[in-house]
Amino acid sequence: MAGGHWATFRKNSRKFPNRILDELFYVTVQKGETKQIADLLDIWVQRFEAVEDHETLINFAFNGNNRAALFGVNGKLYGINIWDENFYYVNYRYSICGNEPFLAEYMRLLFYQDIQRRGKLVNDGGMVGNLQLKRFKEKMNPLKIREVKGI
Repeated sequence: MAGGHWATFRKNSRKFPNRILDELFYVTVQKGETKQIADLLDIWVQRFEAVEDHETLINFAFNGNNRAALFGVNGKLYGINIWDENFYYVNYRYSICGNEPFLAEYMRLLFYQDIQRRGKLVNDGGMVGNLQLKRFKEKMNPLKIREVKGI
């Protein structure tokens, strides 16, 4: 993440851990529904007018094979990254996080740092009609953006 293309993301991704008064741990989490995940999902979905394919979201959140979460030393769940993979890509499915400023950037950074050892490209999913999400993902300097037209 060297160079000017990454300057904004580098700056923003450092803000969350520097501002939060908590010791942070990013760890793999096992399958299963927990009240912490349910509460975090409730906080996260309130930011959106609608959630596309909510059944899939719920299934990945509680039963996904690949999930890593950011916890505070006191056990607070700040966010969870969820992905799957195939022979070619790691498919970044969801980053579900609280409302703390710059947490979304920090969660992305943790995901990419953790996943880089796999040596695969990341498919960072769609924008689901969300211009704010589109702008956020463009800060990640994608190699390629494939536009999908509606039917």
